[in-house]
Amino acid sequence: MALAYGTPKDRKRLVKGMKGYVWQTAENEWGHAVVATALSVVDDTALTSKVILSELKAKLDQLCTDRHAHHVLMQLLAPDSHRYLPPAIYELLHPPVKTMLVAADAPAAAGAGLDVADDEFLDEAAGDEMKADEAEATGSGDGFGEDQLPNDQENSDQQKDGQDQEQDQQGSDRADREEAAAEPIDDDGSNSSKQQQLVERQLGESKKATDVRRRELLESGKDSLAAMLLQLCSERAGELLRNQVSADVVVEVARGSAGGLLWQMQQAGVEAVHAAIVQQVVQGLSSITAANSHKAAQQEGKQQKKRKKNEQAA
Repeated sequence: MALAYGTPKDRKRLVKGMKGYVWQTAENEWGHAVVATALSVVDDTALTSKVILSELKAKLDQLCTDRHAHHVLMQLLAPDSHRYLPPAIYELLHPPVKTMLVAADAPAAAGAGLDVADDEFLDEAAGDEMKADEAEATGSGDGFGEDQLPNDQENSDQQKDGQDQEQDQQGSDRADREEAAAEPIDDDGSNSSKQQQLVERQLGESKKATDVRRRELLESGKDSLAAMLLQLCSERAGELLRNQVSADVVVEVARGSAGGLLWQMQQAGVEAVHAAIVQQVVQGLSSITAANSHKAAQQEGKQQKKRKKNEQAA
């Protein structure tokens, strides 16, 4: 939640705090959702690459085969896919949207403002306080102090003061209405100069687009995550395809990842994975053909022995 709703500064602090514990968190049943969230919302990809991806690349083979940690990798290859993410993890990666009221000229990710519910609570509390002040000012109690002896003259003065205050208030309200009538009216029927300069913004909204963030995290260099992953899948395609967990990784790599991003970045590497998969299929078919031939030869031998026994018995 802290990563999902936090400001950019909050997110950077959390990512820095994960240094040295990324793999232990990624292989945890629930902790891997934290790592996946960090890769999905933090705009500072240089920081996440340095802290998070550096530790994950060191254990890339385990990352592909671990039943929990591989969800982190799948979030880069096929983000938010219901095919790979369990419902509970998907909900953790997508908490309910929360909004906040901020000044219209405030930065989009400033993280300052009042939550809508908090604002309503403060208004209600202020109203209760005003009512209490009015009750105290009008003397709602029945007792009188030594200096507050009731008499007709005092009551008359209080009545006169109340009437004067009411007239002043009416005059003030009339002046406000006249001033508002003189102001320009917007198309929606509101006075632009009297509007409260507050706007509603989503809490923890990231500036960077998902595909841009994915591209920057996968990168395209020799030691990038994309290059290392493609090399692993091409060299160990058979082993990975026989594993129920890592088979999903190979499938997403072979199709170039969601939106064809991996294909655009490393077309030659993806084609090498295709060739490795085809080779495994050919080898598999050859093995099946050889096994069938061996089985047929064994059956033929048994039939020949049976025929010889029948001839000898005759």
